[in-house]
Amino acid sequence: MGCCQSVVTEQQKQIMAKEIKVCIQSNNTSRLKFVCKAFTKGPLKCYNINTFRFKCLKGKYLNMPAYCIYLNKFEVMIFLNEEFKIDFEIVEKILCEYDTSAISEICKNNYLELLKCYLPYYLKFDFEKLSVNSSVTLDFRSRDNSKFNYTVSPIQSACQHGHILILNFVHKYFEDSTPPSALDIHYIDISTGENCAIIACRAGNYPMIRFLHSVCNADFTVINNKNESAIQVLASSAKIKYNADLYNIFVYLVEKTGVNIVHGYEETLLILENSDCINYFESKLAEMQIHTSKIEIEYMNRLIKRNSDEIAHKEVFVDRNTYGSSIEPVTLQFSSLAEIANLLNK
Repeated sequence: MGCCQSVVTEQQKQIMAKEIKVCIQSNNTSRLKFVCKAFTKGPLKCYNINTFRFKCLKGKYLNMPAYCIYLNKFEVMIFLNEEFKIDFEIVEKILCEYDTSAISEICKNNYLELLKCYLPYYLKFDFEKLSVNSSVTLDFRSRDNSKFNYTVSPIQSACQHGHILILNFVHKYFEDSTPPSALDIHYIDISTGENCAIIACRAGNYPMIRFLHSVCNADFTVINNKNESAIQVLASSAKIKYNADLYNIFVYLVEKTGVNIVHGYEETLLILENSDCINYFESKLAEMQIHTSKIEIEYMNRLIKRNSDEIAHKEVFVDRNTYGSSIEPVTLQFSSLAEIANLLNK
């Protein structure tokens, strides 16, 4: 093969690459079939549709099937597989060089028809050798979700981008079987502790949240690795980006999904900024015999901060590097703010 490659000029490769890209971009399979005859004779005969790579898409060197995936040319990919047989393992190895995978690109970009034709081949892979594509750096001390670098599986990426059709197809496809983790709607990422339900709350996507709950029976009671519940994730995301559906989502989560509103309720009130959500949440807490308010908690929080030095002098040990909370770490050493108030009054 090395000898064959030595007689192929760069100009010949560029001409071939240009023809291939034009054919794929225009869905011209008849011309593409003619162009691919160059792989059967002449200087390019040592190549085939799987091994011939060309520069495209911001400097990426892809083969023909991988290029089809990036452009969502599922008709061309079907044609290539029927006529020449695609080696999908080679495709995955190429995409892995660019920190992605075919299933990741398909889910992220809402390529539903491509998913339908690619999924049967994907499921033939040895998943012990395939990892869910992700990389993440977590800052457990920060409550600012905008600085939280997420890791998501392909199906979680579809959820994050609001692609309900992708999730619906996957849900129905694996209705009577177990999906791989990359396509498991209930998968909880070990580095974030989040599933699709929590991700939908962070996106503030009301239709997605209702779909996950009513159709997929997703678990909204999950607590992520930052000790946040679904309603806390929702409230935090609303501080960064306005969400017209915030109140409706908040009520839906509390009334329908079984979220534990008592979990970190003081912190939830501190995070909330929407007055309707605050009033509703305070009333739900009152129904559970928890009589408090955002104003009261904010006052106590300011009091705690002003007296932090005094508390330190009382030899109350606080490891300030342990907690990832917007509340001053000292508050987390006690069961309630009232307990802290009693200490301050001593």
